[in-house]
Amino acid sequence: MTAYDQHRAVGDPAAPVAPADRPVVFLAGSRVGVSSGRLPNAVRDRVGTIVRRGMRVVIGDANGADRALQMLLRELGHKDVSVIVGGTGRVRNLADPDWPVERIGANSPLTDKALMTIKDEAMGERATHGLMVWRDVYTNRFGRESVSSGTLRNVWQLLSAGKPVALFYVPAGRFFDLKSLDDYEDLVLPLTAPIAQRYWRGKLARPGGSGANETEAPAQETLPGL
Repeated sequence: MTAYDQHRAVGDPAAPVAPADRPVVFLAGSRVGVSSGRLPNAVRDRVGTIVRRGMRVVIGDANGADRALQMLLRELGHKDVSVIVGGTGRVRNLADPDWPVERIGANSPLTDKALMTIKDEAMGERATHGLMVWRDVYTNRFGRESVSSGTLRNVWQLLSAGKPVALFYVPAGRFFDLKSLDDYEDLVLPLTAPIAQRYWRGKLARPGGSGANETEAPAQETLPGL
C-alpha cells in the first residue's frame, strides 16, 4: 500500500481515474538544474510528439522542470493538461489559466515532502507513461551534495508498475527509454553519482523484495517517439 492509498480517503477530490483510450503521460523532473527556457532540444522534441499525438498530460506545479515543461506545453498550445497540486496552498506555477487544477491531500494532516510524495504517487497511478528530466545530484542550501530524490521515486514507481519512462538524464545529455527496473539499473544507475546509487539501493526497495508486498508488473509497450 502506498502513502497515497492511506490518504486518498482524507478529503481528496481528485482520486486517480483509470486511463481511457488515450495514453496519460506524467511529466516531471528535478527542481534544481532545470530552468525555464533551457530545456534541451531532445526534451522539446519529445514533448512536441506528445502534443501532436493528442496525449493527455499530468504535471505538477513546482519550480524547475515542472515550470519549464508547463511553459513549453503552453507554447505548443496543448490543452489536455491537468496540473496536480498537493494540499491547499497557492498554485505555484500555472502556465495556462485554462488548465484544470486538481488537489491531492486537501484535508490530509501531512505536510511538505510527505504531501508532495502522495501527490506524485497519485500522478503515477493515473499515468500510463512517464517523461522525466532528471539531474541526479545538486548542492543544497547547506553546501552539501543531495539527491534529486522526488524524480527518482517517480521513475521507480512507474517502472515498478510496468509503465515505461523516457528519462532524460541531464549529466549525460540524452534520453534513456526504460521499460523495467532492470533497464534503469543496467543503463542509468552506473552513470549516476555514488550518493544517488546509494539512495536507489537503500531507499527504494525492489517490489517483491524486503519490505514489499508485490512483484514488478509486466512492462507495457513504449510509445514510438516518446
